[in-house]
Amino acid sequence: HALSSEDAGDLSSFVRDASISESTPPVLFAHVEESWELLSEDRRREEVETLFATAEQRWGARDGFLYRGDAVVAQHWDDRIVVFGSVHGEASR
Repeated sequence: HALSSEDAGDLSSFVRDASISESTPPVLFAHVEESWELLSEDRRREEVETLFATAEQRWGARDGFLYRGDAVVAQHWDDRIVVFGSVHGEASR
């Protein structure tokens, strides 16, 4: 189900919309704004760590994916966060 714009914004100021799956535990799917590309690699990792910590505390979503357009820019799966440098860049683990 889709999160309200207020709930999505609480995840990160870069999230424009988000939803949580109905599975147990739920999975987070969020889309970030174009300005995501302006962040440094360290700042992206910081945002992703905070975002997934918030999603787990609020909705129990331990895993999830962040998208910019159709590209995955970050994911949290099996207790491992992967942040991709940019839509066309390298991944950092």
